[in-house]
Amino acid sequence: MDNLTNELMVQIGSRMTTERQRLNFTQKDVYTALGLGATSLSRYEQGKRTLDLIQAHEFAALGYDMHYVLTGNRMGESVSDLSEGEHAWLELYRQANDPEQLMKMAKAYIAAE
Repeated sequence: MDNLTNELMVQIGSRMTTERQRLNFTQKDVYTALGLGATSLSRYEQGKRTLDLIQAHEFAALGYDMHYVLTGNRMGESVSDLSEGEHAWLELYRQANDPEQLMKMAKAYIAAE
């Protein structure tokens, strides 16, 4: 590997660590959730091992902002940064099959608060 590739891998690994910490996960939390070995996660975070797309998808499912991990730039607020109320609204939206149903669900949610 050339120096540029090594440097990029180290930067990506560092951002993976930053994301894990942002999510308040320990390394054990992550490697247990993903079925990884402790050594594998450590190697990703040290930039000594690269993720494949399936693994990146699994990290994203845990709340990692993979755009940030890969580029160093945030695209905006990620789902993992939402409050409980915002998560609830997002779930209502996802469950709605049509706009009328969404409005009924929203009114019920507001009435319940």
